[in-house]
Amino acid sequence: MKGRDYLMCKMLLSYHKRDVTCVDVTSKYSLVTGSIDNLICFWDIFNCRINKWKSLPDKLVPHSFSNSICGLFFADKDSNELLLVFMNRGEVYCLDTVKEEFVLQKQGSYQLANIKKFSIVDVK
Repeated sequence: MKGRDYLMCKMLLSYHKRDVTCVDVTSKYSLVTGSIDNLICFWDIFNCRINKWKSLPDKLVPHSFSNSICGLFFADKDSNELLLVFMNRGEVYCLDTVKEEFVLQKQGSYQLANIKKFSIVDVK
């Protein structure tokens, strides 16, 4: 587009070792990717670098590719504080990106927390 400057990346370094299966972005340009290797990467989209990454703990997903990340959604499109992680076997986890830990509920089990402003949009 005329009058626009775009950042060109010749080589994009990633921690992902397997296929990236999902991506989400906030209105404030926070970008996250998830892959079959159960790794979540948070990107600085202005310089094409990974800010931080989080691997799913063995408590949630034992080392097996039979249960992997199939969807990532920020709970609030104006904030990057909570990230919903959807697994291909139906589990849903909530990652507190500030504390870099999964939200725990009673008795040490990992479950979806009560989150406001969340909706899934069906894209056809």
